[in-house]
Amino acid sequence: MVAYADQVVLLRGWRQAVMPQGSSWWAQITRLTVNESAASRRAVLTDRQVAAAEITPLPGQDYAHVPRAHDARQ
Repeated sequence: MVAYADQVVLLRGWRQAVMPQGSSWWAQITRLTVNESAASRRAVLTDRQVAAAEITPLPGQDYAHVPRAHDARQ
């Protein structure tokens, strides 16, 4: 779990994009949203990829086992 845009979200993985002009790290996150209407409740998972700089680690979390992928593009 990490913080993103003032919400706690699931960190699914890190991705490093390597390009001729340099490299950058991206976070793959999933957010759970519960939509409630008069008739029902519905949970929706939303996947996003955001710049790693936009992520805030949460105290007490161990990120050692979060998958890392390296994407080299020429």
